[in-house]
Amino acid sequence: MKKRIFKYKIFKVLVVLTSSIMLSLLGIGLFDLINREDFSLQSYGDKLTIIVVAILFLLKLISLIFILFKLSKSILLLNIYYISSLSILVVSTAINELYSAINLFLIFCLSILIFLVNKFKYKKVHYENIELIGTQND
Repeated sequence: MKKRIFKYKIFKVLVVLTSSIMLSLLGIGLFDLINREDFSLQSYGDKLTIIVVAILFLLKLISLIFILFKLSKSILLLNIYYISSLSILVVSTAINELYSAINLFLIFCLSILIFLVNKFKYKKVHYENIELIGTQND
């Protein structure tokens, strides 16, 4: 029996594609944060931003590797990544009061991704008492 993560192969391709795009965007953002001219590790905001982006980058990298190798914890890592990204986006939108169409669209897309990942994950069916089928048990 082949190891499976999702019910449909096309959904796995979609998740790998979106994960690759998100990973590259996080990598570019982290690189840009570190290499900007006014960057200093003296301010608390810069330290916190780099730590959060680095954690999200590593979490996304590990979840992408888990998906490609079809490991069982990949759904859990995807859920952790999507929920943490969604909560960071919602909190930053609420604090800065930037209710733009892009922020609301990203919140909607992350919510849909969380729903779809959990809906289409592969669940192995465990049959109980299958050997008792066709026998009389009184």
